[in-house]
Amino acid sequence: MQAYVSHDPNVGYVQGMNYLTGFLHIMLQDQDDTFACFVKMMDSHMKRLIYSNIQNLKPYWSKLDRMVDFYRPKLAHHFQVTSFMELCLANID
Repeated sequence: MQAYVSHDPNVGYVQGMNYLTGFLHIMLQDQDDTFACFVKMMDSHMKRLIYSNIQNLKPYWSKLDRMVDFYRPKLAHHFQVTSFMELCLANID
């Protein structure tokens, strides 16, 4: 997260970035690839949402949920058992 804050100080750190980078790192298993993917994601989608309204992130959670289910079914099951995604969405409200 410090690397991204240095990369784009105008955005800085926003609550929830650690969830996204954590997921990307689980999927990519490489620190450099994770950073590159996170920067691309921020530049193409997330900055606009962050600046507009945090409520606009909710539709992306369902996409994230589907990706976890497809790529990491055991992790998706754990999230379901622990209500992880619901807790994350509750923090957005």
